[in-house]
Amino acid sequence: MSPEGPPLGDKVRDLGTTWTKLVGHDNWKGKDGWAGTIDESLERFLKKAKEFFDWFTADRPTRLTRMKGILRGLDPSGRPLPAPIEELHVEEWAQCHEYFIRVSHHATIPTDEDFESWREVLERFLLDRLYPRTFEDLDAIDRIVKEGEGDASAQA
Repeated sequence: MSPEGPPLGDKVRDLGTTWTKLVGHDNWKGKDGWAGTIDESLERFLKKAKEFFDWFTADRPTRLTRMKGILRGLDPSGRPLPAPIEELHVEEWAQCHEYFIRVSHHATIPTDEDFESWREVLERFLLDRLYPRTFEDLDAIDRIVKEGEGDASAQA
C-alpha cells in the first residue's frame, strides 16, 4: 500500500456515492437491477468502479502477497527460495498467525502445553528469519581495529 495514497474508506465512500446515485436512477429496477441501455449514469458508475478496482488491485496486495514479500525480506541469505519451499514457509506463518489470532480473540482456549508448543514453533520460525547479519559488522570492527593499531604504532 502506498503511504501517500488515500485510505480505503475514502475510496469506498467515493464509489458508494456514485453507486447511490445510480440506484436512484429511473432505469434502476430494484432487485432486478438495471433496465435499459448503458446511459450516462451507468457509464459514470462503471468508470468509477473500474478506477476503484484498478486502484485496489495495485495498491492493496493480498495478505498472502504481503507475507511473501515480508518473508523474502527477512531471509538472511537474500536469495529467493524455490516456490514450493516458500509456500511451506508462508503456510507455516499463516498457521501460527491463525492460531494466535484465535487465542487472542478467545475463540480457542489453549492448554498451557498447547500454547507453549505453538510459542516454540513461532519462536523458531522468527529466529530462523531474524538471524543476525553480522558480516558487515565484523568488517567494520576489523577496520576499526586496524585503524587503532595504526594509531598505536604511530604514537610508539
